[in-house]
Amino acid sequence: PTTTEEPSETLTFQLIGGSTAIRFSPTAVTVVWATAVPEFEVDIEPEENGIEVEFHSDTWSSTVEAWWDGGPQHEITEEPEEPDDS
Repeated sequence: PTTTEEPSETLTFQLIGGSTAIRFSPTAVTVVWATAVPEFEVDIEPEENGIEVEFHSDTWSSTVEAWWDGGPQHEITEEPEEPDDS
């Protein structure tokens, strides 16, 4: 018997705050690994049809949003972190 594997693709992203590898397939988008650079922390959040990986420090935020829409899709945002006025 032959098994049919769904197409999948793993992409690596280098951001200011760290780097991550994300595996894309029609049924799931998963983080393979995520490594923050010093002074940054990483948060991984499930999204409606994908995943968001955010590297953040006190002053900067690097984010990858990744999802599948007929193929691997992603959006990278690099922006200053909003100061806490609390």
